[in-house]
Amino acid sequence: MVNEFNPIYKAGYFSQLARDQTAANTVVGVGLWVNEKTYAKQKLHDAGTRQLF
Repeated sequence: MVNEFNPIYKAGYFSQLARDQTAANTVVGVGLWVNEKTYAKQKLHDAGTRQLF
């Protein structure tokens, strides 16, 4: 049984939570960045295609 009122346990839990959160934010940030670049490229491509035809 883990004692969640133990300050050492609590500190460890929150630092783990912070690490998980940072990792999640990094993944989301990279995903958004890639998505943005892909979207911009797609828009350029669409604009170019529209001009051709």
